[in-house]
Amino acid sequence: SSDLAEGVPYFFRVAAQNEYGVGEPYETPDPIVATEEPAPPKRLDVVDTSKSSATLAWLKPDHDGGSRITGYLLEMKQKGSDHWIEAGMTKHLTYTVENLTENTEYEFRVRAKNDAGFSEPREAFSSVIIKEPQIEPTADLSGITRQLITCKTGNKFTIDVPISGRPAPKVSWKLEEMRLKETDRVSIKTTKDRTTLHVKDSMRGDSGKYYLTLENTAGLKTFTVTVNVIGRPGPVTGPVEISSVSAEIGRA
Repeated sequence: SSDLAEGVPYFFRVAAQNEYGVGEPYETPDPIVATEEPAPPKRLDVVDTSKSSATLAWLKPDHDGGSRITGYLLEMKQKGSDHWIEAGMTKHLTYTVENLTENTEYEFRVRAKNDAGFSEPREAFSSVIIKEPQIEPTADLSGITRQLITCKTGNKFTIDVPISGRPAPKVSWKLEEMRLKETDRVSIKTTKDRTTLHVKDSMRGDSGKYYLTLENTAGLKTFTVTVNVIGRPGPVTGPVEISSVSAEIGRA
């Protein structure tokens, strides 16, 4: 029947009929919900790309067709092709399509799925070229008051800096003119969004300007943090070797 209301549960009674009459009716034990395919998802956007992927996001359909939406089908094609291929399935409202060809233009679309089938597709507003965005690197020094760190000799200090840039920037640290490398006292840990310089058993010679340089294909930037190691040197630990002592006392 086409007179059923969507999303409303109905019981159905079925009876067989032949020339001798109508048989005993059978009633469905569970209600059946009248459904149809959902409306297409609203608004499909390409929110990010890399040199081999595209991240897509969309909004739920206005109407689920009378049954719960169980997932979304992503489809893609190279621009100029007529052949859409499946790019992935997800239950979420975002999906990253991997293994794409760099510098190639793609079109994307998404369909919602429920028990009755798939919706009509929603296409992205425009096609996209797969490439790494070019974003100049930067560092956020707001967590370091006046870009100054003060530390007592013998203690440890850490310079922890959030960084950003696309592609992920190459990171280097210098103390004055000396490039810093990892040692027993110095450790440098860097991810795509943070770099951390950690110095333990600090000495007066660790004082000075620390230069953080970030470089990628979009640019090069240098940031400065000043470290001031204060306090008297620690006690001398023995044994003390005296190589020569000379004294001239009382000479007139």
